[in-house]
Amino acid sequence: MRNKDDAVGGGVAVGAKDYAAVAAQHARDLILLLDSEGTVLWASPSHREVVKTEPQSMIGRRNLEFVHPDDRARAREAFARRMSSRKSETIELRLLRGDGSAIEVESLGVPIVSRGTVFGNLYL
Repeated sequence: MRNKDDAVGGGVAVGAKDYAAVAAQHARDLILLLDSEGTVLWASPSHREVVKTEPQSMIGRRNLEFVHPDDRARAREAFARRMSSRKSETIELRLLRGDGSAIEVESLGVPIVSRGTVFGNLYL
C-alpha cells in the first residue's frame, strides 16, 4: 500500500526526503553525529538498548566520554586523521555502557564536508 507521499504502508508513512531520517531512528546500529570538536550533536535511539545510555543525555558531551579510557588516545588520533585527511576510517574500540561495563565495537567514522570544510563526523 502507498500513501499520498508515495511511501509503502504497513510501517512508517514518510515522503522520499525523510527515508534517511526514518532509517536512522530505527536502525539497530549505533549512529553518532559529531561536530568538528567531537561533541555529540545527535545520537541514535539504539544507544538506549546497546549501551544502556539515553541518547538525549549524550548530546552536548564529548564523544570520548563514552570511549573506554584505554582506547581514548587511539580514538582521538583516528578522529584527527579523519578531520585532516577527509577520509573515512574504521577502528575497533570499546564503548562504556551506562552500567559501567564495556562493549567492543567496530566504528566507521565518516567526515562530513560542506563547501570544502569538514564540519563534523558521522559514526556508524
